[in-house]
Amino acid sequence: MRMTDQELRDLVAENARTIKALRASQEKTDEQMKRTDERIDRLGQRFGDFGNTRGQEVEEFFYRYFCRHPELLGTTFDEVDRNIITADGDEHDIILVNGQITALISVKYKLYKKDVDSLVAKELKRIQHFLDKWGSTHVLYGGVASYIVSEEVSKYAQDKGLYVITRSGENTVFLNKKSFRAKSF
Repeated sequence: MRMTDQELRDLVAENARTIKALRASQEKTDEQMKRTDERIDRLGQRFGDFGNTRGQEVEEFFYRYFCRHPELLGTTFDEVDRNIITADGDEHDIILVNGQITALISVKYKLYKKDVDSLVAKELKRIQHFLDKWGSTHVLYGGVASYIVSEEVSKYAQDKGLYVITRSGENTVFLNKKSFRAKSF
């Protein structure tokens, strides 16, 4: 079927109007998506800030506890520090020190097995490396402190030789069994 010149012009004009309307619609959609992305970014930042605030709250709770009670199941410490940054850039939550022992306590809002593994495989090994490098004869112990610790993760951490500390109301309790013996790293 053949089109007349006028029909062809009308078809091209109609297509041009359709393309123009599609462009306007796409620009409107792009603007809406931009506003939505900005809202999502703000929400993400708020939730990230919330998570950071919870983490700081947990760390502050356990830091204050150790300042009042600088001991781990009978071993007393002279110094309690927090947020120690080592030469390699690692940050350690709480460190307890006396004349012979250093204890590194990793603080988490909720404790997972991967946190235990990271403490044992990375943080404690690095700290031990620095103690060795400095010629320190300190024995190094590790511990985890968390508001939320499942029985399974508590047992896992204890099997790795770590102190396990959690919150009980306004107090702190050790979840280690009486037969627990800390492992030196």
